Amino acid sequence: MRQFALVLICVPVACAGALYARFCRKRARTLSSFASFFGCLAISAAAFGGEIPVLLSRCVNASDKSFSFPATLLTLYAQTGDLCAAWEAALQTCGIPDLLQRTQCELLQDCGGMFALESMAAFESTCKGYEAQFTALYKDAAEKLKREERLYVTLSSLLAALLFLILI
Repeated sequence: MRQFALVLICVPVACAGALYARFCRKRARTLSSFASFFGCLAISAAAFGGEIPVLLSRCVNASDKSFSFPATLLTLYAQTGDLCAAWEAALQTCGIPDLLQRTQCELLQDCGGMFALESMAAFESTCKGYEAQFTALYKDAAEKLKREERLYVTLSSLLAALLFLILI
């Protein structure tokens, strides 16, 4: 029974670092996906112009299939008819506030206002600006992950070993 208790305590502690590193990888991947999404919107706006829902559908087809935000946004827009409201709902539906930091979420919430812009040129330049911001956020997150990923796993494993030695 005592060995079972040791396993129940030490294994989750040992896995905590790996789970946190995985969470940080997912955060970095999400930031990269948003940068790509805004880049796709900017390129589509420059090349094709026209209606924003059409631009969104092009980005859905061009985006990574593991990044569900563009498809969710387009689906919610079809239901509500309001892109700004669909943007807010898509952020919540995709679990973005749980994944990203508060400042990153605030930036994403501000992005919804770009759909109220009058001209396609303003929309394109706004998308390029957001692409640059999210690219910088991705690079910071990827650099932090690269620096600290091993540290998370090593420290949690060492803590599990220490707990094992104390509890024996």
